[in-house]
Amino acid sequence: WGKLSITNTGTDPSLIIEDSATPDSTPFIVDASGSVGIGTASPSNLLHVQSTSGLPLFRVQGTTATAYSQMIFVGTGQSYNVGVGNATESTYGVADDFYLFDSDSSAMRFVLSSAGDVGIGTTSPTSKLTLTSDGTYNGTPQLLINGTTNPLKQLLVGFDTSSDFGFLQPVIQGSS
Repeated sequence: WGKLSITNTGTDPSLIIEDSATPDSTPFIVDASGSVGIGTASPSNLLHVQSTSGLPLFRVQGTTATAYSQMIFVGTGQSYNVGVGNATESTYGVADDFYLFDSDSSAMRFVLSSAGDVGIGTTSPTSKLTLTSDGTYNGTPQLLINGTTNPLKQLLVGFDTSSDFGFLQPVIQGSS
C-alpha cells in the first residue's frame, strides 16, 4: 500500500485536478477548509457539485435487481432512506417505485409508484392518492386539511376503523 498525504498550512486549495484548459473553470478541488468542489473552483458547502450542461448532477445506481438504489440521510435524531426499488425488489414491495423509508421506525412513509400513484402508509397505492392508517371520528383522522389564514379552521376526513363508518367533519378548533 502506498500513502499520499497532502498537508496544507496556508489558505490556497489543498488539491486541484484540472483538464487541459488553464486555468480550468470547472475543476475537482479540495479547498483549504476541506470543502470539495466538482465543477466549481469555489465550493460553498462541504460538497458542492455544479454544472451548466443541464444534465443531472448526481446519480445513484444500484445494479442488484432484488435490492435498492438509495441514499441515507442521518440526522441527530432521525434517519431516512430515499431511493428507488430495483426491478425485482420484494422486501418492502417497492419494485420500480420511489420511496421514503423511516429507518428508525422501520416503516415505509411515502411511495410514488411507477404508475404515478402516491401512497402514504402503504407500499401499494391504488389511486392517485392512497392514505392508509387507522382513524377515529373524534380522534385522529386520516386526512386533515387546515386553512392558511386561520389554521384553526379544519376539515377532517377519515374512516373510523373502530366503528366502521366514514366521516367528513368541518371543525373550528377551540370552539364548542
